[in-house]
Amino acid sequence: MFEISGHNAENGLVAIIGSVTDPASELRLTHALARIDRAIALDDRPALARNLPDMMGSVSMLLGSLPPNVSRDYKYLWWPKFAPALARVGEVARAESMLRELPANCYPCAVSRGDVAASKGDKAGAIRWFEQAKSLGPSLPFADEALGRMHLAADDLNAAERAFERATSLEPRYADALRGSGDVLARRRVWREAAKQYAAAARQAPRWGGLHLHWANALRRSGDGKRAREVLRSTGSMILSPADLAVRERLRRITA
Repeated sequence: MFEISGHNAENGLVAIIGSVTDPASELRLTHALARIDRAIALDDRPALARNLPDMMGSVSMLLGSLPPNVSRDYKYLWWPKFAPALARVGEVARAESMLRELPANCYPCAVSRGDVAASKGDKAGAIRWFEQAKSLGPSLPFADEALGRMHLAADDLNAAERAFERATSLEPRYADALRGSGDVLARRRVWREAAKQYAAAARQAPRWGGLHLHWANALRRSGDGKRAREVLRSTGSMILSPADLAVRERLRRITA
């Protein structure tokens, strides 16, 4: 069973958002979107694959009950966040359809289109979208961070490193890019430096459970078992996906 903030999502979000004729439907929609956003942040791929399409169907139904301008504003805000998650669980066509509703001269939309292209293996198309995003927002770090993730997934560590470094040069406190640089170092098995990079990311995202698990593992690999156990204990109050919980349990056993 997949739950978001205690709500069973296996039957969609209709029970959460209520009737489309409910006068408080916009408030319920906002709460539902936030719950989906938190679920995506956990990156629990199996649960998202089972539930995200139906969840988005319920949200789309409610959006259809709102005035067109209100529905449009919600899509502009949330579709760039949700479309890549749909693509990652195999719903590429649906993700592309969602993004076609959004304008061309929109930075987060271009980044999202690049993410979706990367998910379907269109590396050249993804790079074109990320470059377009950078032309729209040259001082923003998100396109470079997304490009870094694409290169990391392809095991192109040098290209990933350059992209993450560009992102952090634009925003030194950007936890996702800092974590990406740590992932590059971990792939290279430079564990002490990876641990330092994860620590830097954790200072900016102190409640990011998955990041802390990577940090603990890098500490363990670098020989600092005591600090690894401290970091693992700190995740006790953090929200973790089932996969992350399994990783934490394994790390606890091998660092005991």
